[in-house]
Amino acid sequence: MARRVPPSTHVFDDRLLIVHSHPKNVDRYVSKGMFTSVGTHMGEATQILALGHTHKQAAVNMAKFSRHGWIVYLCSVGQPRDGNSTASYAIVDLSVSIFKLHRTEYSIQEVKQAHDDVGLPSKSAKRLKRGVSDKEIGRVAKRSRLCRWYSQLRGHS
Repeated sequence: MARRVPPSTHVFDDRLLIVHSHPKNVDRYVSKGMFTSVGTHMGEATQILALGHTHKQAAVNMAKFSRHGWIVYLCSVGQPRDGNSTASYAIVDLSVSIFKLHRTEYSIQEVKQAHDDVGLPSKSAKRLKRGVSDKEIGRVAKRSRLCRWYSQLRGHS
């Protein structure tokens, strides 16, 4: 039976708010342009709002928007979408109100094989190596086709 991801979880005396995506809508992507409005969901005690769902690691100090705390896209251990195929994660230390973003190599081939073994869509495995979204894979493929067409047009093979 599949488990539902809780929309949000407060931990460590409300100092860390962890959400799958948007604090009020579990299926909504949050772009950096939305940080000021998403930051309104941080309570006074919240030091870090940790977001997922985008698969793009990033961090923004809300002081630049006259707010307290940080909004952090923590990680994408298995499906990066930021053009970097390494796994990403963060270590949070609330005792001193800091976090550190990390990247690490992993065996993409083994994970691709595991995708195949359980019957996941092949597009999921393709994203692993490139570290990009399906939309970006489509753009790369289109550019590649255009380059081949242009090369053929000019008489180069």
